[in-house]
Amino acid sequence: VSGREEARLIYSGVSHTMPAGPGRRLVCDIGGGSTEIVIGEGLVPLEMESLQTGCVRVSEEFFADGKLSQKRMQRARVAARQAIEPYQAAFRKRGWDEAVGSSGTVRAIGDSIRELDPTAVDIGADGLERIIHELCSLEHIRDLKLSSVTDDRRLSFAGGVAILSEVFEQLGIESMRVADGAMREGLL
Repeated sequence: VSGREEARLIYSGVSHTMPAGPGRRLVCDIGGGSTEIVIGEGLVPLEMESLQTGCVRVSEEFFADGKLSQKRMQRARVAARQAIEPYQAAFRKRGWDEAVGSSGTVRAIGDSIRELDPTAVDIGADGLERIIHELCSLEHIRDLKLSSVTDDRRLSFAGGVAILSEVFEQLGIESMRVADGAMREGLL
């Protein structure tokens, strides 16, 4: 499917599996090869973009062989920022009342934040910074001691964290809930 169709399906999956809230909802889904960002109201997507940056792509480019450092994280964040910047103004202008993340990557990040801080309910910028600090204190991703990061997600985790951190930064997100639904539910 095209990136815009993927974004539409993701929004549909999220909006059908979460209670409807008042106003607009921003949905962010970080996949392996792309990141979809959608603003919608109710069941209707209003603004959709598919960024050609995903957790596997970013991890392969900046965290090759699982190597971690502050410098690598900064470079990964710059690349994610450059992918988001062309759409930043349009998304901020349209606005939203609630931010929601979907996909295994966002779920793993949320679970990791709660593992480090059991009082955390949603993903927040401070929780993301704590995860970044944890990653940058290690030389290799295999040394990450978070049980919420499964072996199959481990090598792409740092890339996902870099992307989500920049989504928060560039769009001015303070807090993000994690949805159960995503593209599969949208297809159904």
